Amino acid sequence: MCLAISCAIALPVALYLGHIGKGGAFAVNISNAGRAVPTFAVLVVLMLTPLGKHGDVPTIIALVLFAVPPLLTNAYVGMREADRHVVEAARGIGMSGWQLLGRVERRSPSR
Repeated sequence: MCLAISCAIALPVALYLGHIGKGGAFAVNISNAGRAVPTFAVLVVLMLTPLGKHGDVPTIIALVLFAVPPLLTNAYVGMREADRHVVEAARGIGMSGWQLLGRVERRSPSR
């Protein structure tokens, strides 16, 4: 459940930022700063808040917070590593933004 929530948050943001090519470095830097926070400390803080009385909610929130940064970073880098010549050729033959995203950028082979 935590991974599904994390994917629902991080992947659309990373795909969008990777596709437009703006603001991605800022998002990656912010998400990497989130990796420096100790997991146990966040869990303890969440347990001490009113959310701590609601069963598994603090644990789910903590796990989502720590799963989003690597998902966001790696999905963004994967989108930006698409060969720019192939992307420009796809634009040249008239592909829409959605077609570029689904057919070219997402499936581009790694170097």
